[in-house]
Amino acid sequence: MKRLFLLAQLNRFFPPTGSTITCPCPSDGAGSELCARLSTLLYAKLRGLTYLHTPMIDVTHVPENIDQKLWTDSWESFFNLGLGESLAEPSQRIILRKPHRVFLQKRTHYEANHCHRYVANFPEAYQDFRNDFRHRYHSSEKPELSLSAKEHNVAVHLRRGDVSADINSSRYTPLKAVFPALKKLLNEHPDSRIRIFSEGQPKDFALFDALPRTTLHLNTDPFETFHHLVMADRLLMAKSSFSFLAALLSRGICHHEPFYYFYPRMPDWQDCLYHT
Repeated sequence: MKRLFLLAQLNRFFPPTGSTITCPCPSDGAGSELCARLSTLLYAKLRGLTYLHTPMIDVTHVPENIDQKLWTDSWESFFNLGLGESLAEPSQRIILRKPHRVFLQKRTHYEANHCHRYVANFPEAYQDFRNDFRHRYHSSEKPELSLSAKEHNVAVHLRRGDVSADINSSRYTPLKAVFPALKKLLNEHPDSRIRIFSEGQPKDFALFDALPRTTLHLNTDPFETFHHLVMADRLLMAKSSFSFLAALLSRGICHHEPFYYFYPRMPDWQDCLYHT
């Protein structure tokens, strides 16, 4: 942290005038690719650089019978992070492999796959950008949702698919921890309507059959899923960049389930309801 502070102070006295940075993050999931670009945009703001936007590249988890370019372009326009930003043009750039450990020069073009390790130390940068991020997100077309204003709409995101008790287990949340939390939530807020968003088969979530006013949304359209997470009155986050982005955009109550340090908790987020 001392080194980060020193670098920030040095660049305050010797700003990197005329320098730019972009993020050509390699192919990954939509949430991960967007978070990488967002961290770079915030890094630019913190370090006095001009951010140049590189659109998302070959987003993974492509559904069958969907063209790769169409899939990637759909995510780019859905998040709309590049709204109002200049696009990065092909040029000779210096690759920042450790953006958190560099003194930035003037009139230099940089690129980084992400800037998480630096920006995570400044959660206020995410907080300050949230309204701008919301504006960009809501400036493009979104799926229609059937949320009732008469109900307390609760969205629960459970990471599955490439996550299980044996695979990527650090991102796994067991159902036995979720069930009592939802049961308590229904007792305390009887007007709640709970929607659980995940992947798998109904039999994998049979535990939730005992809960009233609770519906499963499995393997659903990811754009609709994400918008549900954003627009819910209450969001129970997963250990996921997808959840992190939705919570940044949300104006509802968000319960933070911590995982990687470079996805910092926002000041208005509440504690996780699960006890694992």
